[in-house]
Amino acid sequence: VESILALVLISVYVKRILVTYKKSKYYLIIKNIIKVFVILYIINIITNLTGFLNISVTITKLLIKLPIITILIVAIVLVFKTILLSVISLLKQYYEIFRDLISKVIRKRIVYILYAVGLAFWLKHVALVLELDSDLNDFIEAILNFPIDIGESGILLSDIFMFIIVIAVTVIVTRIITKLFDDGDFTKQKKIAAGTATAVSLTLRVLFGLLGLFIGTSYLGIDMSKFSIMAGALGVGIGFGLQDIVKNFISGLILIYGRPIEIGDTIEVSTLLGRVKSIGIRSSNIITYDGAEVLMPNSLLISDKLINWTLSNSTKRTQLKIGAAYGSNPNLVLKLIKQAAEDVDTVIKIPAPFAIFTGFGDSSLDFEIRYWVDYEMGLSTKTNVLTNIYNLFEENNIEIPFPQVDLHVRDIVGNDDKTELPEDNKKESEDVFIEQITPIKQPKLTEQNKPNVTSDNVKPDNVKKDNKGIDVDDD
Repeated sequence: VESILALVLISVYVKRILVTYKKSKYYLIIKNIIKVFVILYIINIITNLTGFLNISVTITKLLIKLPIITILIVAIVLVFKTILLSVISLLKQYYEIFRDLISKVIRKRIVYILYAVGLAFWLKHVALVLELDSDLNDFIEAILNFPIDIGESGILLSDIFMFIIVIAVTVIVTRIITKLFDDGDFTKQKKIAAGTATAVSLTLRVLFGLLGLFIGTSYLGIDMSKFSIMAGALGVGIGFGLQDIVKNFISGLILIYGRPIEIGDTIEVSTLLGRVKSIGIRSSNIITYDGAEVLMPNSLLISDKLINWTLSNSTKRTQLKIGAAYGSNPNLVLKLIKQAAEDVDTVIKIPAPFAIFTGFGDSSLDFEIRYWVDYEMGLSTKTNVLTNIYNLFEENNIEIPFPQVDLHVRDIVGNDDKTELPEDNKKESEDVFIEQITPIKQPKLTEQNKPNVTSDNVKPDNVKKDNKGIDVDDD
């Protein structure tokens, strides 16, 4: 009777319920739940009519208690979800450390874990309603105590589960440490130096990693004293094939705890110039100014010549050489190049720019301007200073010279016929300084400017020139 009455009520209100939740994201879930209840009520009526009273009683208990249990557990899960998300929002609002630590992905995973716990409680109470709780407990206990033989020793499945849980917790803790000290703004807020944060992060990760490993292996029943043979074999391997790895590992510890370089420093190693992105155990990540990421072994950073441009401060001195033409006023040039540097905003004012007269060059008076600037602003500052110098020189009519070469040509006449030149001709054929050669354009011949050629101005064939250019008649 109860089942028939329930079916009547469902048939009356089901349409209204489905219309109410049609646009909800839970529409399909509600629809399937209603289908399940209808099927259970039909089965209950059939078993009751056919004489299977035990099954009918069990289904009746399930149909009566299941909705109550489901509503209660869903309500509890939703309340805990609301409280949990509210607490996370408050922590992120008042404590900036949680802004980087708890992302949207982590929030979703926390909610999924809460759903899984709620589902486990629901299944447990359903088993209690069906009076299957003892059987369920025996089944779970049999699974957890299932032995797995490995050689002479055996491991229970529960120990494997505990090992997996311990390792998972260890990985989560190490990731949280990495997020706090390496990736987040926590170190900036607490004004912790980048090198100190890296050292603390590495130390905590190693400690928690070793602790998790020891606890996890203890669940598996592994005796750590048996690893002495493995340690000896590892020592032999280190002596032969793992020298570079161990060398890089030790160098990484020196870099992290000694801190000759820190994350964000601009360093120069051999021909490589770039910024330190991260310092690892085996290698460090260097980003060059061309955008390339170079994984440099730590041993090279220790053994090779290393220049750290930003270890204690980020300023550097820049020297620019300038030349002025001979005849320029040196005092005016010194004043102008100093003014050019002082007019640039990115030039550090203390110590002030300093201009000097370095000497007399082959083609110019040589000067030099020295100033201090932030390393990152070096190139743009240099461009601005040189531009100012050029503009000031142009305004004050100071010429910027360029290298010039004087070319002397020795023209020796008579080499073809190997005749000895007279002394007068030798003097005339001495060095001739050629300053400029300008091509002469020949005028076009027209009727007006065409030369008048007659027999009077035509030299006979028997007239020749001597070595001095005087006409000589052979006759």
